[in-house]
Amino acid sequence: MKKHHLFAALCCLLSIYSCQKESITPLAESTPISTETSDESAYFKINTLEDLATFEELFVQNETATSRGSRQHGKVIHVPNNSKNAIQAAITAAGPYGLIVLAKGNHIEEQTIVINHPIYILGRKGATIIASSQIYDEFGPPAEPVFSIRQTTRVTIWGVEMQGRAEGSNMGIEILNSTHTVLSKNTINSFQTAIAIGGGDNTLLWKNNIVGARAEDIQLSVGIVVVDGVDVRILQNKISGFIWGIICGSQDGIIQQNELYGNSVGLNLDFLVPVVVTSEGNITGSKVSATNWTVQNNYAHHNQVGYLLSFGANNNKLINNRGGNNSALDLLLDTDGFNALGIPSPASYDNFVDVRSNTGFTIQDCGNNNRVRGGIQIPCN
Repeated sequence: MKKHHLFAALCCLLSIYSCQKESITPLAESTPISTETSDESAYFKINTLEDLATFEELFVQNETATSRGSRQHGKVIHVPNNSKNAIQAAITAAGPYGLIVLAKGNHIEEQTIVINHPIYILGRKGATIIASSQIYDEFGPPAEPVFSIRQTTRVTIWGVEMQGRAEGSNMGIEILNSTHTVLSKNTINSFQTAIAIGGGDNTLLWKNNIVGARAEDIQLSVGIVVVDGVDVRILQNKISGFIWGIICGSQDGIIQQNELYGNSVGLNLDFLVPVVVTSEGNITGSKVSATNWTVQNNYAHHNQVGYLLSFGANNNKLINNRGGNNSALDLLLDTDGFNALGIPSPASYDNFVDVRSNTGFTIQDCGNNNRVRGGIQIPCN
């Protein structure tokens, strides 16, 4: 079997799946939502962690949603357990700014669920979407995500478990040219790629539990990949069992308080070259190398490399991150070289690292003009 580099394989990992809709019996709609608020709704105005805590309490208490910027309210649609290919119809029935509630139990989905308007999808405890896609071991096929969020804003997926096949499935969630997406408290298990962001400004990923497919023949896998998207926030997630736990291009994001373990590389600030194919057949990639990310208070342990800055990653701040039992290094600031496609890969530069509070943290700084405070310095070869 051929081994592929991430940049080549992203053509299949982030391409958009054009789903074939089958006939679905419409779900019964609930009473249209009524509310005293006719302007903005807290449910679709998620900007801080305090907002998230407030929304969680509101949903537990009220199970309602209202509109943002519109006086037309969506509907609440309940999807019963043991449903089959029913979520797409529920999203259509709920309309913009509606609420989908997935009942406890299994929900079988055999095609990609496309989301192209604001919606809030809430999973009851134990609500599990069973995916049917397979892993890819060759270059080229379009991705088959469970959810594809396309050209929209204010989509939230909360408390949903996505379960891939025992031997692994292709992709969990894809975000394409959409803003203010929130993925929170989801479990994404046994996927080749869990979350892929190909244009997702102000995306927030909070407290998700992400576990990779364990099949021995998977050559490439990634927990979270940010090809493009400004102000992406990746907070308090647990990610294990991938080649890359997190890999990011783009700029101005925050990666904080995540636990990354059992990956080849825990976190990679990088640049994803333009080989990613969209649903329209366009080829896209990162606009810039990873720039101005704040990486703080993360814990990367039992990986091969805990943290890696490569392909021109610059002006990033890595503060008070922990390592431990990473077999090669806790942190590598990479030098000039070439990637697997033969494309020049410039050195990391002008990054700031402060690990003075973490004794035993091993660092190899082979880049240019990086400022490193603390840690055990390993000479470059």
